[in-house]
Amino acid sequence: MNALKAWILRYQLASLVLLTVLLAVVLPLALDIFRLNLVGKYRQACLNAIEYLKKFGYSGAQAYSILGTAPVQGHISGVVDVANACATLWLPTQIFDFDINPSAAGPIKHLDGSVAMPLSPDLV
Repeated sequence: MNALKAWILRYQLASLVLLTVLLAVVLPLALDIFRLNLVGKYRQACLNAIEYLKKFGYSGAQAYSILGTAPVQGHISGVVDVANACATLWLPTQIFDFDINPSAAGPIKHLDGSVAMPLSPDLV
């Protein structure tokens, strides 16, 4: 009978340790993955905006500078009880001398790249 009690106590302790590991390690990792997915989606939205501006003739550094200085709005949207989200980046069109809105003809290159963007010496 003592052996049976010892066996039950040992496995209760093991199940308690397993539950503690699940709550302390696995659950925060699962939540962290969801957070990183949102950060990754927002990062991808910014990279897509840079690529879109490059289609008009801006260099990558110029597009990055525009996104860093213009009053852009970043939004993360989601639906309740759905583990998915959408990240968008809104760029004001009034700051450009030409139309950057999407059209059926596609983006028209307005800049020829003749304006050089000064870069730091280690990036040249």
